[in-house]
Parts: sequence; structure tokens; C-alpha cells
Amino acid sequence: MSISSLAWGFTYLVVQLFGYVAVMSQAAWQVIIVLIPVMAASIWYQ
Repeated sequence: MSISSLAWGFTYLVVQLFGYVAVMSQAAWQVIIVLIPVMAASIWYQ
């Protein structure tokens, strides 16, 4: 598997995740409150 296909796959997953979060946030805005610390922790652990 080449690095470019791996990067595109990762980008696709991130965009899809943000899409899910956007749809969920319209129904449950509390998701944003949880999402921000989780994303910060995820970036920090990387």
C-alpha cells in the first residue's frame, strides 16, 4: 500500500467523521462539547 493511498484513505475517514459529527450536532448540540476535548486528547496522544 503506497503512502498516497494511505493518506487519501485517512483523509476520507476524517471527512466522513466530520460529516457524521455535523449531522449529529444538528440533533444533539452537546456532541460539540464532548468532541472538542476528545479531539484535543487525540491530537495530544499522537
